[in-house]
Amino acid sequence: MSLFPNAPAQRGFTLIELMITVALVGILAAIALPAYDSFIQKSRRTEAKAALVDLASRQQKYYSINNRYTASAADLGYAALPASTASGLYSLSLTADSSSYTAKATPQGSQAKDVQCYGFAINDVGRKSNFSRTNAALTADCW
Repeated sequence: MSLFPNAPAQRGFTLIELMITVALVGILAAIALPAYDSFIQKSRRTEAKAALVDLASRQQKYYSINNRYTASAADLGYAALPASTASGLYSLSLTADSSSYTAKATPQGSQAKDVQCYGFAINDVGRKSNFSRTNAALTADCW
């Protein structure tokens, strides 16, 4: 029997219930945030791929008209190379001579943390590849 029979019933949470909830939210956040970051990095890779395919298309068009490749940014319709992609997450660079070229997209800013696929490259025969920060071979199939 209560000392105060007309007192209202207590409502609310105990400190233990609150601490369990905080711990569960912390565990879920520790799992969800890295997965979310990985998803965001993966979705941003399409920008690099699209930019490289566009650059390769411009090189092929130039080759079909001039019967050689070019290293000149102006010949390909760029102001300068290296050039940043639309959102600035990748930097496009080009190495070319009259018979071949290799275009690379190197990540910048937050995208540089993408250790699974890091950078992308495409060459004159259409070979698509990846490279790491240290130019070590990557095993992931990122294209």
